[in-house]
Amino acid sequence: MKSNTIKLKKYSDVIEEYRASGVITPGMLLAYDNNGKVGAHAAKGGSAVAMFALEDELQGRGIGDAYAANDPVQCWLPYRGDQVFALLTGAAVVKGALLQSAGDGSLEAFSAKLANAGADIKSGDNGLKVTARKPGVEGNAIQIKLVDGDDAITAGSETVDVDDTTAPGVVIITVTFGGGVTASTIAQVIAAINADTDAKALVFAEGIGTTSGPAFEAEKALAGGTEVNFGQVVAQALEAVDPAATTKRIAVRIV
Repeated sequence: MKSNTIKLKKYSDVIEEYRASGVITPGMLLAYDNNGKVGAHAAKGGSAVAMFALEDELQGRGIGDAYAANDPVQCWLPYRGDQVFALLTGAAVVKGALLQSAGDGSLEAFSAKLANAGADIKSGDNGLKVTARKPGVEGNAIQIKLVDGDDAITAGSETVDVDDTTAPGVVIITVTFGGGVTASTIAQVIAAINADTDAKALVFAEGIGTTSGPAFEAEKALAGGTEVNFGQVVAQALEAVDPAATTKRIAVRIV
């Protein structure tokens, strides 16, 4: 698509003027900083307020004319449904693709995914995988602790304790297993976790490799939980564009 203006379609016309913190190209996704200036939105995949630099038509400039640092920038805050001639980088996108900040003022294909935190706890090739039941960063605060109770615990009588008070913001799931004459197996540790009311509300456990071998001491925190904030999605592509390792313009709809 070709256009000589950033505003392709407007249902609202909220325009503010702020000084540029650096060089700004019309069509850039902007962020308002703590100095009261605007610059390219620099958080790749981060939440963003839809605000784009317009061409400086008051000075007779077009979309190819950049603003210099400290120039007054015409900033458009488009509303849902408004259409913007924005900048695109990264991989090719198709019509209807959701777009996020690329971290340099341009947009790119939305790639974030909601993920559950987890941990592989192994001795050699064998062990257990523990996964948080709730997706997101909350699962990263869970720790698994496997403790040898020696003869105080018999196989099949493993104990599970869920402690969310000792370390603020951290949940410690401690499994005490038999390590003496009647040693617990990895499978019995897994069963104990999945049977405990408090523990199974937070995580589920499954085997890795052979679980018939003896249980072992270990301590590990779950990791990898990620959130998806809808504020990360800025717009939707209205056309298919392949940036091909450069920056191109694309018609987008604000979502």
